[in-house]
Amino acid sequence: MRPGRAIAGGLAGTVVMTVLILMAPLMGMPKMPIGDMLGSFLHIGAAAGWVMHFVIGVTLAAIYAAAFDALLPGKPVVRGGVYGFLVFLVAQIA
Repeated sequence: MRPGRAIAGGLAGTVVMTVLILMAPLMGMPKMPIGDMLGSFLHIGAAAGWVMHFVIGVTLAAIYAAAFDALLPGKPVVRGGVYGFLVFLVAQIA
């Protein structure tokens, strides 16, 4: 595992997902200010909530790079997709 690549990938993925989340109202979906929601839920304020959102993204990327990349079968895009679906599934259950 190369920590720098995991961090860069986590930041890049989080930026892309954040842009899509913030664009949701333009596509007729409800507003989803994830950083504000995290900050409110954790009682840490909106700015810290946005920081936490990015910390979670980088942490999930590091977990993938450290453990799941070698465990999951298939090509990299398939492994990443399976991991992303598992993260989504766990988030929905929690």
